[in-house]
Amino acid sequence: MPYPPGGGRRRLATEIQFGSRPVKIAFAANILGFIIKAVSTHITGSAALFSETLHSLADAMNSVFLLIGLYLASRPADRTHPFGYGKEVYFWAFVAAVFMLGVISVSSIYRGFDQITHDQSVDTIEVAIVALVASVCLEVVSVSFAVQGLLRYANRLSGLKTKNPFKAFRKVHDPTLKLVFVEDTVALSGVAIALGFLVVVHQTDIHVLDGYASIIIGVVLGVLAVILAMENREKLIGAAADEGTERKIADIARAAPGIKDVLSIKTMFMGSNRIIVHLLVEFDPELRLERLDDLLQNVEKRIKREIPTVLDCFIEPVADMDEIHDEY
Repeated sequence: MPYPPGGGRRRLATEIQFGSRPVKIAFAANILGFIIKAVSTHITGSAALFSETLHSLADAMNSVFLLIGLYLASRPADRTHPFGYGKEVYFWAFVAAVFMLGVISVSSIYRGFDQITHDQSVDTIEVAIVALVASVCLEVVSVSFAVQGLLRYANRLSGLKTKNPFKAFRKVHDPTLKLVFVEDTVALSGVAIALGFLVVVHQTDIHVLDGYASIIIGVVLGVLAVILAMENREKLIGAAADEGTERKIADIARAAPGIKDVLSIKTMFMGSNRIIVHLLVEFDPELRLERLDDLLQNVEKRIKREIPTVLDCFIEPVADMDEIHDEY
């Protein structure tokens, strides 16, 4: 079957619905946070607040990249892309990570060193503290929506029943939800770091600490960007499904009467939580050809029914292991 069936398209629409809502909420929160921090940075000259302003700008830009990826990934399969455009989400998430590392992280670190080198003071520090407190409130709201989206996606589409967002994070392979969750969590941590350092500066009058806060935030953003870039790179170059999913697919095939063993299983992600499967199975040589066709179709249907993330399944039967070529 070259093109995804109707169920696959409906599943894709559901995925986009789950993915886009947290992204849009994060975008709105980041734009508002960017405005608050930018105005406060202009008034106070705080390096830590400058880094957080860039952080909000980066998160807002990343939300735009992710929405572009979701839109492009929603295109139906065609002749040139028979498995659809699902990998668009990985590409644009990769672009977002590169933007975060190459622009935002470097700028934050540079601004921090500049603050330390020139021993610049923070003016009207109370304004910066109020702005960061407001930002904490915005980030808490954004994180809560990101967690809700991650849990709903994991529970409904991945079949995972959990209230632990970190467990859901490990099981879900949607880069949009994962990126928003990580971004919002790190953003909340970054605001907390900046707020903590500025409170200390306010109490001790040691303004050089403001520069160190900016450097710490920049390093955190850089590490996050590298991690996200590497994860999306793996999906772009053809990462396989996790061992648990492959084991379940093999168990379903082995349980079918007439199939003696699963000799090879290959999987690859074709989009957020969408995989294709190739199975090499050994069947009973006494099985009649017409029964074999029905058997393979039933196995394929059962795999797709029990594992909704399977977009397409290709089963290659052999009657004897001696028929297997070296490539397997």
